[in-house]
Amino acid sequence: VPFSLLDRKTEKKLVAHRREGLLHRLEVSRNEEEVASCTVLLLIQQMKNISIYGTDLARSGLVLLKGDKKIPAAVTEDIHNLFDGDSTLLESVKKYAAAKNSKSLAGLLKG
Repeated sequence: VPFSLLDRKTEKKLVAHRREGLLHRLEVSRNEEEVASCTVLLLIQQMKNISIYGTDLARSGLVLLKGDKKIPAAVTEDIHNLFDGDSTLLESVKKYAAAKNSKSLAGLLKG
């Protein structure tokens, strides 16, 4: 059975609902890998307009983010270090996930 195409309004609702769910999961989590994964998933959704699922793909998605000129290298480094277990970066990486665009993401590093 082929999938039907979503109209723009339905697609926007679906993406917004997914974002809200990921932000909630991120807010309540204290696990480094889960926070890093949710952050990567949210950044890819926001910056690339691509939805990916799963922790394994989140690690692969980090490579995609590292190649993006709009995303500061410090952001991808912090996420990578959080994946490796550096719990001191937990709160700052959570803030990266809430960024609406690349300008606000860069602003988080300055402020």
